[in-house]
Amino acid sequence: MTAQPFNWNFQGRLVALDQGAGLASRPDFAALMALDALSVIIFDPASRLHGSPLGEHPHVQIFNGITLGDGRPTTLHACLDSQLSGTRPPQPLASLPAPLQRGAQVLARLPIRSTRLDGLQGLKSLDWLVLDDRHDTLGIVHHAGATLGQLLLAQVSVSMLAPQAEHFEFGPLCQRLAEHGLQFYRFHAPSHLSQFPAELDLTAPRATQLHSVQALFIPTPERLAQLLPQRRLKLAFVLDTAYGLHDLAYRLLAGVDQGQAAAYLQARHYLPAANLAATTFTLTAEYSPAPW
Repeated sequence: MTAQPFNWNFQGRLVALDQGAGLASRPDFAALMALDALSVIIFDPASRLHGSPLGEHPHVQIFNGITLGDGRPTTLHACLDSQLSGTRPPQPLASLPAPLQRGAQVLARLPIRSTRLDGLQGLKSLDWLVLDDRHDTLGIVHHAGATLGQLLLAQVSVSMLAPQAEHFEFGPLCQRLAEHGLQFYRFHAPSHLSQFPAELDLTAPRATQLHSVQALFIPTPERLAQLLPQRRLKLAFVLDTAYGLHDLAYRLLAGVDQGQAAAYLQARHYLPAANLAATTFTLTAEYSPAPW
């Protein structure tokens, strides 16, 4: 059932930073931008979006050939499949699952710049951080303490197959984010690899090997309790529109305005639409109750 329009009624734009162009590569990214509520900064180390019309969008900024990190120069391992290119060294091809081996071939090693997230000039606030799994995630968050403390939501891609040799552990990531008031909430949007050979050219082949998941982190209960109403509304907005997490979005809305929360439930078809005919009447000669 199609979701009905809902008035989120928050002020200003929600600012997102997309490391690795994962957010910009979503099939629904154009629809998200059409809501006219987002400003997105994209760090595109592998220049996957070079020449993209996204660069002309008034609320999208793209920085090609640069990555978040520790601020020191680093090396991009450019692979045959640009989606596997990253600053983390790749594993030997023979150790990778067969569906990844061809695309993971390194074509070139290119010097690129890195910048600390806390060192970005002109970034007054950040609401939503999206990190891919092809770069030094722990290094990025290690140099982002001041920024992490203001985030409403972090999405971190976690590879289950580790195409890169130096893959990070999930536990230390959770610990680092928890130090700045962000708790792990759920894994989202799992992706899978198919073991069918590509040369079979099958129609809709099944894919059963777990490849990656998106780990979502939200403010801890203590931080949620301290969020101003406008910040609560922004978080509810992105949870609903980008992830479909209606229950958590409702909880946040209910903490701001019970009437708006009830309207949200109706817009998402959890409650029947108000039946005005059943709650109105017309005074007639046959029905005219005495005044009290």
